[in-house]
Amino acid sequence: GTDIFKVTVTSNAPESYGLGVTEVVWTATDANGNVSTGVQKITLVDTTKPVLKLPADKTVEATALKTPVEIGVATGTDIFKVTVTSNAPESYGLGVTEVVWTATDANGNVSTGVQKITVVDTTKPVLKAPADVAVPATGTKTLVNLGQATASDIFGVVLKNDAPADGFPLGKTVVTWTATDVNGNVSTAVQNVTVTQTFKVQSFNASRSSVTNTIFPRISFENTSKSTLQLSSIKLRYYYTIDGERYQSFYTDYARVSGSNTRVIQSYVTGSFQKTTGKTGSDYYLEIGFTSGAGSLKPGESVEIQCRFWKSDFSNYYQTNDYSFNGLATGFTDTSKITAYSYGNLIAGMEP
Repeated sequence: GTDIFKVTVTSNAPESYGLGVTEVVWTATDANGNVSTGVQKITLVDTTKPVLKLPADKTVEATALKTPVEIGVATGTDIFKVTVTSNAPESYGLGVTEVVWTATDANGNVSTGVQKITVVDTTKPVLKAPADVAVPATGTKTLVNLGQATASDIFGVVLKNDAPADGFPLGKTVVTWTATDVNGNVSTAVQNVTVTQTFKVQSFNASRSSVTNTIFPRISFENTSKSTLQLSSIKLRYYYTIDGERYQSFYTDYARVSGSNTRVIQSYVTGSFQKTTGKTGSDYYLEIGFTSGAGSLKPGESVEIQCRFWKSDFSNYYQTNDYSFNGLATGFTDTSKITAYSYGNLIAGMEP
C-alpha cells in the first residue's frame, strides 16, 4: 500500500490452499485509520494423471478351452484417492489377450496401461495305441482288424496310422499311430502286427545242379491247423523259368500221407503247368493237386510228394534263377517260395 502516511498491509491468506478458488482479501491501513481492501483469487487445479504400475505380462499353458489365469493387480498412486479397474475376463482363450488397466483419481484424471496375457498350447495329446496283434495269414497280404487307438487332449485331436491299406505281409509290421491336436502338437505310439503262416511247407531239390534237363522237387505240406483238410482242396505251386518254350510232362515218383493214417497216395497226385508273366524268377509254375481219392489231411499230418518234370525234347533248365529252387538244402527245409492254396485261397508261402 502507498500513502503519504505510514501504511500497514495485511491479508487473510491461509498457509495452504485446497482445490478450487480461494479469495485472499488484502487490507491496507494508513496511520490515520484509512483502509483500502482488495481481493486476490488463488485457483488450485489437479491435472496430474495418477502413476499406474502394471503387473508383468504373463504367458501360461492352456489348461482348458478357456484358462483361468492369476494376472496380478495393478497399482495407482496420486496425491488424491485413486480407483484402479480393468477389463480382465474371468478366463482366457488361446493367444494374446490385452488387459486394459485404468487408474482414475478423485479429480477425474486417468492413466491407462495394457498387460498382455498369452495362453499357449504346447502339450502333446495323450495317445494309447491298441494292443499288439498276431493273426494267421490268409494270403500274400492279410487284412487285420487293428482295433482303435485312443487320444485325449483339451482341444480336438485327429488320429491316423500308417497301416498298409491292402493288408499285412508275413512277419512283423510296426504300425505307427499319430495323434495331432488342432494346435499342431503331435504324439506317436506303435502297435506291432505279426502275421504267421498256419500251414508249413518244406522242400528241397533232389537235383541241385545249376543245369539239368529234369527238375526234381521234393515237397512236404503239413497241416498245423486245428481243422481237417480235404486234400482235393489243396494246390501246391513250384515256380521256375522254362528256358525255352516246350511241351512239358510231369510224373509223381512217390507220395505219402504221414500221421495217424499213414498211406501212399501216389496215384491221386496231379500235375499241371501254368505260364506266368511279370514274376521275378518265374515264367511258369507247376501246380500239384490231389484227386478226391487222396482223402483228408488231419491236424498234425503231412503229405510228402517226390516228383519230376521235363521238356519234351529234354532240353535244359537253368535252375539257379528259379524262384522255388533251393541249391543248398539236402533235406526238407522250411520255405516260403512254394505256395499252398485251399479252395483258391493262399494259405502258405509267398508268391513271386
